[in-house]
Amino acid sequence: MLYSPTAKAGSPFTLPGEAWWNLRFGGALGLLLVLGFAAGGIWTVLLERGRFGALAASVLAGYSYILFTRPLRPMLLTTATEMVTAVFVYVAGTARLDPTRLRRVLEPS
Repeated sequence: MLYSPTAKAGSPFTLPGEAWWNLRFGGALGLLLVLGFAAGGIWTVLLERGRFGALAASVLAGYSYILFTRPLRPMLLTTATEMVTAVFVYVAGTARLDPTRLRRVLEPS
């Protein structure tokens, strides 16, 4: 048990914190170096993909702090929600909608 049964609150698990707890300094440093190299490689590849790649790189950069400062489960949920929202926004923005058909669908019967 990490905390006593009477503990009211505790620190949430974070990726660097878990690496430090389980692997100490060398493991935490190694994990952060690997993640840094991976992020730099992904950033470079995405920027070579044009405007969509730049957008994806910006979203990933904006959310990358969550990986290091928030608990892993909520971070993954937030990232998944963002990606699903981005797909919905893209589809809604690029779909060819017929206004007369929309009016028929939205009007009460």
